[in-house]
Amino acid sequence: MLSKYFRSLIRSYLLNPYVIFWGVLFILFWEVMSIYVFTQNVEKAYMLYSIASFYGQLLIIGLGSVAVTLIQSMYIASFSIRYITKYSRLGPKQFMAENFLATIIFLLIYSAIIWVLLVGLACIRFGEWYLPKNVLGITLSTVIIAIFMYVFMMFMTYIIIFLRVPKFASFISFLPLMLSFVSYASWWIDFDELAYIVPFNLISNIIFYYYTDSKPFTGAIIENFIKMSMGQQPSYADPILSMLSLVIWIILLSAINYLLIKKSKGISYEELRIV
Repeated sequence: MLSKYFRSLIRSYLLNPYVIFWGVLFILFWEVMSIYVFTQNVEKAYMLYSIASFYGQLLIIGLGSVAVTLIQSMYIASFSIRYITKYSRLGPKQFMAENFLATIIFLLIYSAIIWVLLVGLACIRFGEWYLPKNVLGITLSTVIIAIFMYVFMMFMTYIIIFLRVPKFASFISFLPLMLSFVSYASWWIDFDELAYIVPFNLISNIIFYYYTDSKPFTGAIIENFIKMSMGQQPSYADPILSMLSLVIWIILLSAINYLLIKKSKGISYEELRIV
């Protein structure tokens, strides 16, 4: 049975003002720009591809934005677990399981909000619903993306603790957002083989594949769209290899997190405050 901690954590995520502003309203602004400005010269035959690209790219920026708040929340939770599990019936394993489940559910809700807003705006603008072609595929891939984000944010959190650098906590919490903007550069830059290594780029590629049932590009999205419309051969990424790479990232980060958590058990809250 889930405890009050699970419900309060989801509620705190959803009602967090930084998540609402930077995670939803900020992304909504770019969704409006995407639908009403960036699609002006896009032919109707390629509109689904544009919507899929917008969703994938804006999702990674949105996830990077909310990750700032979630990492800070995880950082605080890493200390509170010692007191909650000591003075309540909530054990360490249940605490971590509920933290994982609550965060995953929040990330899925957040992804759905970003998608509904984008598709809703497209329907208002063009009078047509641009829905994903592979609903099951994009649902499962969103779950995998949420799991990746969790282990990645956990890695960022315990790096702060393991290195005993609380004064850099704010900077480290912004790293996912910085990396998301690096991946956003794929609109103009072709990553080639790096498309299988940069994790946030993998997210946008996987979203595009399951949304359109077409292979994603290795980068230079605008240039490759022009090539495709002119009947030329774009630079495609392998979607299966992209998914495999993201799963490998999850396994690798999970293993590192396990080691970091074990090494961080002896680090006290007072010690980090002094440092």
